[in-house]
Amino acid sequence: MNAEANSATQTPGPQTIGSKRLILIGMAWLATLAVSRLPQIILQEGFGIDASWIHWLWTGTLIALLGLSFVWTAVSTLRGYFIVMLAIVLATTLLDPLIRQTALWPSWFEAGQSAIVTLLAERVLIVLEALLVVGVLLLMGLKRGDFYLVKGQMDAPARGVRLPGMPNAVSWRVFGPVLAILLSILYVLFFASAYRVPTADAFAKAMPLLPFAFLAAVLNSFGEEMMYRAAPLSQLLPLVGAGQALLMTSLWFGLGHFYGGIPSGMAGLVGGSLLAMLFGKAMLDTRGIVWPWIIHFLADAVIYNFLAIAALTT
Repeated sequence: MNAEANSATQTPGPQTIGSKRLILIGMAWLATLAVSRLPQIILQEGFGIDASWIHWLWTGTLIALLGLSFVWTAVSTLRGYFIVMLAIVLATTLLDPLIRQTALWPSWFEAGQSAIVTLLAERVLIVLEALLVVGVLLLMGLKRGDFYLVKGQMDAPARGVRLPGMPNAVSWRVFGPVLAILLSILYVLFFASAYRVPTADAFAKAMPLLPFAFLAAVLNSFGEEMMYRAAPLSQLLPLVGAGQALLMTSLWFGLGHFYGGIPSGMAGLVGGSLLAMLFGKAMLDTRGIVWPWIIHFLADAVIYNFLAIAALTT
């Protein structure tokens, strides 16, 4: 009898803990991929099936996973992640059309306006959606620092980034600007080849639109960093660790660029995933949103300014 009591009160061994962690990581990956563009890509590209209804699959999957978290203790700790992902899905699929149907929206952004003004309108929506997700995080009892809505440690070490002969990692106060400049140059080269190098005359004509392009970049970079990076990372990091959390959110972000990204297709998937790794690393290293926001903004600013110039010259 004593032996039975002792065996019942023993703490789980390493094998038990390992299996629970594997289940947790596996379910987190399953949820992440199930509510990504991957099912839509498989259906449309692989089988030619129209999957414009994919948001209903995402919503149903997350509701099912939420229910599962109440009956299966192994995944109960993922409940917060399921709630955040459901908030993102509902914000982007319900709030968006509701705002577009208001009388105010078409009066501000009516059809026939410049493509950049329309783009700016879309970025306003992303920020509103991100603020809704922030509200959900606050209702869950999290503080701003828990989901990176703070400045963070701007001079934190960029883990794993070292210069030859230096024992310590490079500071983000150095690595951040270098990374931002290099990415901006790469984007300029890429879009210059895609849209041609703008002439002085084309640039002069586009000047009135450039402030809209910069503002759109500010809004888009904040909205995407808050909603697609900070919110899910805040839930995944304590459960699956930095490496897995970064991989999941980066691939999810990249898959989101397969349709409608700039660029889209496989280039958008791969490029978006790699960029998300850099932005996510900046967020995790500094524990704040400022560095990823700055780097993301400069990349978006290049894209949107090229789009503004192209819109007036094509």
